[in-house]
Amino acid sequence: MVDQLTEESARQYFAVQDKGWSAPAAPQPKQPLYLDSLSLIYLHTVGLLDAVVGSFVDVYIHADAEEDAFALIERDHDTAEIQRVIDQIRGPILKAYDAGKIIFGPRWPQADESGYASNMSTLHLLGDLLGSDAVVFDDRALNKEPFLTDSTGRRARIVTSLDIIEELHARGLLSAADRRNCRHRLRIAGCCLMPLDAGEIRSAAQRSGQHLSPEFRAIRDSIDLPRVAEIPLFPAEIPWFMTIDSAVKTALVENWNKESDPQKAAAVADAIYSIYPTAEESGNSKERPASVRWTFFPTMTVIGTICCCRWPARSRLQTISAKN
Repeated sequence: MVDQLTEESARQYFAVQDKGWSAPAAPQPKQPLYLDSLSLIYLHTVGLLDAVVGSFVDVYIHADAEEDAFALIERDHDTAEIQRVIDQIRGPILKAYDAGKIIFGPRWPQADESGYASNMSTLHLLGDLLGSDAVVFDDRALNKEPFLTDSTGRRARIVTSLDIIEELHARGLLSAADRRNCRHRLRIAGCCLMPLDAGEIRSAAQRSGQHLSPEFRAIRDSIDLPRVAEIPLFPAEIPWFMTIDSAVKTALVENWNKESDPQKAAAVADAIYSIYPTAEESGNSKERPASVRWTFFPTMTVIGTICCCRWPARSRLQTISAKN
């Protein structure tokens, strides 16, 4: 069942870890075998777990050990997925480097003086931009500034992954569907404070039926999760908040104007309005107080623009009733 090297390694391991019983019972493969958590760890460490499980007819483990086993399996799956993504990144970079399209920048001169900073690629990039016209930073600590200047005095514009997506779409390299898909993937990856537009809200809401579509759930979570994590700092984040409000309002208007079925239009409108965040809900927490007066103006502005939309009378009454 096992080779000599595995057997000898297991014997050496158990000689150090456990003295064992003076007169142990010989296990019978046809009899049930019970493994506790420690036994699973030992057998897995020495590489005998597969052989033991395959040799006995019935093998029982504790419920806690079962949870640990599933956690290990999930970790292996996550590790394999991470490795797959890394390989996907390395492949295009290697091809672009062979084609002369990628230049690897120098190390930051002061990186060796600090062990913490030696492995931070951002600091290496900040040391020398190599004449770049733009740098891509998704770190909010950096991309809140419009420009960046390196140690040589070179000044470059700061952009984000969203800017790259929009630029590719503007050049016709990404279709509208591809653009929505890229933005959706950023949301499910955890990108915070992402802007919205009416088109992707309507598209996600229309794909929802009895259950919300994955795109609509991602949009909803991208609005709710930063608020729950207390990431937005108001009133500095008012532009982001108003972008969402404007997108929701426009999506509602387009929905009632373009959808001929009143019942379907009402259902889609309910879904769209459900992601509308109020300024009070999105504001600072009690631990991080801010001026409360600012919340009145964006809230009343959005409510006023929604109520003034030119919807059919019946549709407008249905929407107002649904909101109430």
